[in-house]
Amino acid sequence: MIDEDIILNICLITNLLMIGISLIIQFIVYPSFKIFDKAFFLKYHRNYMKKMFIIVSPIMILEVVSSAILFILSQTKIEALILFINILIWLVTFIFIVPIHNSFSKNNNLKKVKKLLNYNFTRTFLWIFKALIFIYV
Repeated sequence: MIDEDIILNICLITNLLMIGISLIIQFIVYPSFKIFDKAFFLKYHRNYMKKMFIIVSPIMILEVVSSAILFILSQTKIEALILFINILIWLVTFIFIVPIHNSFSKNNNLKKVKKLLNYNFTRTFLWIFKALIFIYV
């Protein structure tokens, strides 16, 4: 039998980790993209993407899987909302953010950095909103 409290804790911990990572990206990493010269940026960005993939992928996968398990176990509106928020985060990530990062292999366009900041702000808001649901419900 799966312990619902353990799954709930995994959901909360992965959510809090992603808030921290997302805030660092929002206020430090993405704004710094604007100050790099093109040659350095291309090299830096390739390295950044490899390392972020290794760090973020397992956390995001564990987050969405644990929220799906939590929903399957309890099937309440709150767990449905948490799963829905996770799905929204994945959609923003893979429909908007990943393609922008992929385009950076060609050039460093400041307009794209602004878009990254806006999309990442959306994800950060969703992660914070989800954490507030965990804390107050």
